Amino acid sequence: MPGLTDASPMQLNAPAFGGAEQGTFRPALLVDRGAEDVTAYMEIYGTPPAGAGLAVQFEVAATPDGPALASARATILATRDADRRVATTAIPIRSLAAGDYAGRAIVTLNGKTIGRVWRTVRKTN
Repeated sequence: MPGLTDASPMQLNAPAFGGAEQGTFRPALLVDRGAEDVTAYMEIYGTPPAGAGLAVQFEVAATPDGPALASARATILATRDADRRVATTAIPIRSLAAGDYAGRAIVTLNGKTIGRVWRTVRKTN
């Protein structure tokens, strides 16, 4: 699929950040300064090997390769499509100052990193 990052045997889209209303993800370009957390969301395509442990850790950092300032392990949900999964969680960001951050997703299979994708998260003043 175009626009996806290879993370063999999976493919990843860039994470999206925003909020959740009544169980539905709502992407947002800006996160309000008073927000307790930001909802992270991404889609994963492909089928992991039988019995493999697929996991996603979402992080917020000052730079794409910098240390995590906040993080949370995602819940991975099956979808109607056998080769598509959704990873989502709430990342605590209350203590972060206003500014631009790298919101990233680190995908592992059996404890080994197979992919990393990121997108800018902007917390307003």
